[in-house]
Amino acid sequence: MHFKLPPIDPTLTFQDQDIFQRRDFAKSLSKIVTSTTDSLVISLESQWGDGKTSFVHKWLNDLRANQNNVPCLYIDAYKNDFQNDPFLLISAEIYTYAAKKISDGAEATTSFANQVKEVSGAITKGTLKTAITFASGGFFADEQFDNLEKNIGAELGKISDKYVDDALKKHAEKNKTIEDLKTKLSELARALGDNKPLVVVIDELDRCRPTFALEFLETIKHLFSAEHVIFVLVNNPDQLEESVRAQYGRDVDAGGYLRKFYDLSFSLPKGEDFRITDSELHRFTCEVFEHIYGELSDTLESWAYMISMLSQRLSLSLRDIQKICLILSIAQTSSSYRRDDYAINTTLHVGLAVIALKDRELLKDLYQSGGSWLQFKEFFKCETLDDTDEKHFDEIWHSVLDPSYTISIDLEGLASYMNALRQQHNFLSQRIAPFFSLRI
Repeated sequence: MHFKLPPIDPTLTFQDQDIFQRRDFAKSLSKIVTSTTDSLVISLESQWGDGKTSFVHKWLNDLRANQNNVPCLYIDAYKNDFQNDPFLLISAEIYTYAAKKISDGAEATTSFANQVKEVSGAITKGTLKTAITFASGGFFADEQFDNLEKNIGAELGKISDKYVDDALKKHAEKNKTIEDLKTKLSELARALGDNKPLVVVIDELDRCRPTFALEFLETIKHLFSAEHVIFVLVNNPDQLEESVRAQYGRDVDAGGYLRKFYDLSFSLPKGEDFRITDSELHRFTCEVFEHIYGELSDTLESWAYMISMLSQRLSLSLRDIQKICLILSIAQTSSSYRRDDYAINTTLHVGLAVIALKDRELLKDLYQSGGSWLQFKEFFKCETLDDTDEKHFDEIWHSVLDPSYTISIDLEGLASYMNALRQQHNFLSQRIAPFFSLRI
C-alpha cells in the first residue's frame, strides 16, 4: 500500500483530465496573456484543494503547445521557502530557463545575467549581526551579540555612518540599475517568445512564511515589472491575507494591501456552469484508491462511489477526497474489521472517514456518547431524497444513531444484520476507534 498521495503530474493536459471543466477558462486566460505586451501581475485565486496547481500545469502545457508556443515557466515558491532572497530565486529560474531555450552565450541571456549581478549588489541589505553570523558559520548565538556590540560601539557607529552616506550617494545609481534590469528582462522575453510574452507562474505563495511571501510580492512588483513579462500568482486569497495580518497586524486592510500588487485578479471557476459530473468524481476517487492499494477491487469501487456521492452534497474539494480515501484506507488497515462491501459497513466506514476529516467534534461525540441523529443530519445535510443510494446512506445512519427508527430500505438480510450489530457492546465506538486516533 501507498500512504503518501501521488504528486501532481505536470505533463497532464486538459484532454487527459478536466474534472472542473476549466478548459474554456484556460483558453480565455491564454487570449488575455497573448494579446498584450504590457507588464502584468495576475492573481489566480481559489481555495486549498480546488485543483489550482493541476490547472496551471495543464494551462502551461497548452501555452507551450505548437499553436501557442508561448515561453513560460513554473516556480514553486513553497519549495524554495528556505531561501531568503526572492530576487535571486526568480532571477535564477528565468536565467536557467532562458539558457536552455537560447543558445549558449546569446546576448540577451548574458546581458540579463550581468544585470542581475548589478542589481543584486545594489540592493543587498546587510547588518553587522548578519555579516558576523555568516562569517562565523553561526558560531555566535543571538544573545552574544549584545555584549559584542557594546565592545565595538564606536566601530559600529562609523560603519553605520558610512553605510548611510554611501546609500544616499548611490540612490540614483540604484534606481537606474533596476530600470536597466527591467530593460534587459524585457529584451530577454522578446528573444524567447518572438514578441510573445514570457509567462512566469508563481505557485504555493500562500503556503510560504509570511515574511518570504510578502517579500516575494514586493520583488515581483518593483524589480521584475517589465514589458513582455507576465507573472501569474496562484494563491488562496484568504491564506495570503493571513500572511499580511501576521506581518502588519490584525487591523490592517489585508485585501487592499494585496490588491496594490495585482493588475488583474481571477477566481478559478467552480460552480453551476462548471459542475463536476458524478462520473468524473467517481473516476478520480477510483484513481486515488488504485494508487493506495495498487489495485481496484469491487469493494474499493463501492467506497469510491459513496465518497463521490457525498462530495457533491458536502462540496468536498479534490484534496478532501484524497485525504478521505487515505483516512479510510489507513483506518481499515489498522483495524480488525475486514474490508467488505456489505452496505452497512461501507456506509459506516465512509461516513466516519468524512467526519474524521471535516468535524473532529462530531467524531468525538460519536466515539464517547454515541452522538445523535440530529447532529449527523445537520452535518451531512440529510433531507428527503429521491436518489436511492443517498437515501440508503441516510437511513442506515439514522437506524444506527436512533434505535427506535424503523429502517425502510428493503435489502436482503439488512434488518437482521442491524439487530446483530446492536447486540454488540459499543459496536459504533469500536468502529470509530481507528478513525479517532488518526489525524491527516
